[in-house]
Amino acid sequence: MLALHENALLQALKGQPGIKDRLRAIDSLPKLFGDALLKKYVADAPALYVVPGRITFRDDAATMEFTVAGVVRNAAGQDAARKGDGIDLGCDHLMLMALVAINDKRLGNCSWNATSAEMADDELFEKAGISAVEVKFVSTAIAMPTSLDDDAFAQLDDFLRMHGDFKNSGGNVVAAMDIDLPGASTP
Repeated sequence: MLALHENALLQALKGQPGIKDRLRAIDSLPKLFGDALLKKYVADAPALYVVPGRITFRDDAATMEFTVAGVVRNAAGQDAARKGDGIDLGCDHLMLMALVAINDKRLGNCSWNATSAEMADDELFEKAGISAVEVKFVSTAIAMPTSLDDDAFAQLDDFLRMHGDFKNSGGNVVAAMDIDLPGASTP
């Protein structure tokens, strides 16, 4: 359910005329943390990332919330990054791109409506010279699955790599292991 709709939102952003050719990245939120994520944001800006959020269940229906996060940077500073400067995109532009591509559209098995947008005010972003905006979208209710069939598993990628961290009694990682399973290709 989440994978199907995350992919549908990504395709809507990538397929909207005027968006893909103005951004360096349109992707799922990278699986990075801390400084590594910040470096990725700086390298990719301007970019839009789709982030799955909360699912609410009521009776036999589910409602999903996703966030589209936009990241920009501008050498002229935070104000120019937020507003744009006539040359580089600003957060306003990224918010409009997300709204045009997703709001009030049927994507996946449901329709989507924007419910809020917020500037991500973070000192780390400011020090890195980037600004970010988050636009929240909520789906219309969809029927919850009542059984598992082959179609439910067809949305999943093949399990090709296993990673394990081994920790001592103090919680410190003492060894790590990656195993490529049959069918995996290594970069």
